[in-house]
Amino acid sequence: MPLSRSRNSLNTYQALIVGSQAYTYFSLKSAEQTLGDLSHLPCCMRILLENLLRYEDEKNITQDDMRALTAYHALHKNIPTISFHPARFLIDAPAALSIMTDLAVLHEAISTNAIAPTNIECPYPTDIVMAPSQETSDQQAERYRLIKWGEKTITNVHVIPPGHGPSNHISLNALGSVVRIATFEESDAPLVIPDTVVGTDPYFSTINGLGILGWNTDSLEIQSLILGHTSRLSLPGVVGVKLTGKIHKGTTATDLALAITAVVSNNDP
Repeated sequence: MPLSRSRNSLNTYQALIVGSQAYTYFSLKSAEQTLGDLSHLPCCMRILLENLLRYEDEKNITQDDMRALTAYHALHKNIPTISFHPARFLIDAPAALSIMTDLAVLHEAISTNAIAPTNIECPYPTDIVMAPSQETSDQQAERYRLIKWGEKTITNVHVIPPGHGPSNHISLNALGSVVRIATFEESDAPLVIPDTVVGTDPYFSTINGLGILGWNTDSLEIQSLILGHTSRLSLPGVVGVKLTGKIHKGTTATDLALAITAVVSNNDP
């Protein structure tokens, strides 16, 4: 599904040539001409700012939202709430069952009353990861039929069958791309965008280790986003950690990560 044309009030929509291929992108460097220096923004907030530039529509996203995001991390006050459009979804099997059950009821009501096309259009690519189950074969077959129904009936849904590992591993090893290519209305050139993702796996936030902005949420929010609603975020504070020196012999990267987590948690206001 092509992305809607941004209002582009800051004139940040630019051309990008890589070899012989032409692309387009939304330039944060160009945004600095209006918003000022953005070097103080953490990388995750720059990704959110690019998202605002790309989806600016003067209704859900305005230039004021961009200024609020920039000012918040400069002044550390007046926490803004912004709209966010992830590039894709990742759903584990338990959440998928809940979501598909609700969507099946909605689809039946739509089809019965003939008030809209029979297919539900999901605005973002959605991967459903099926894991092995302890259920009986009949129960598994019924569950798989419901999930496969969703793949056939809802656009942009792709089912990954059991046997490929847990969803957070698949997310890290196969699906994460850091940069994605999208289509954009009124443009023949592909649009380069950061890979951002929202998922339901409790360990899903490990995707941030690849430089991909993502977090886990509940099935109700995913269902709402599949139906075209916009996610609203109250921007959190971002804590930066600078590491110097060397770790002691016998200390692992996991030990270091746990130590940093403990320090950050103890200093969390």
